[in-house]
Amino acid sequence: MAPRGQLHQAAEDPSTIGPVATRSKTEIDKEFNHVEESYEEMSARTAVFEKQYAEATKVKTIEVVRFGKLEMDAWYYSPYYPKICENGILFVCQYCLVYTSDFEQYLHHTGMSGEDGLDEQKSEFGNLEKEVM
Repeated sequence: MAPRGQLHQAAEDPSTIGPVATRSKTEIDKEFNHVEESYEEMSARTAVFEKQYAEATKVKTIEVVRFGKLEMDAWYYSPYYPKICENGILFVCQYCLVYTSDFEQYLHHTGMSGEDGLDEQKSEFGNLEKEVM
């Protein structure tokens, strides 16, 4: 049995007492530090779902996103319907964020398909911008 003074001294020394990791603190650390578990550490059911998700997201479905006049390369997998991913280009309206993969639909929606449509669309968005700003 150790002398009483040594036990008391050891308890006061913070280097001998490690930080307490509770279950909730461990979960928060995993969430914010993005600690990835290996498939062996997961439950069997979770591991199956994670493997299926990893296989499905390996392939990039959208190559280019066109937002108004800007054209951007897509970096990641995009979970759109297969019909939208057919040509690899996604057209997004810069005013209302409606998206389509069909260029003709995009032109019709934005009003660029004809001169009359273009004027109507400009005046409509001009009024909208005045109301918002």
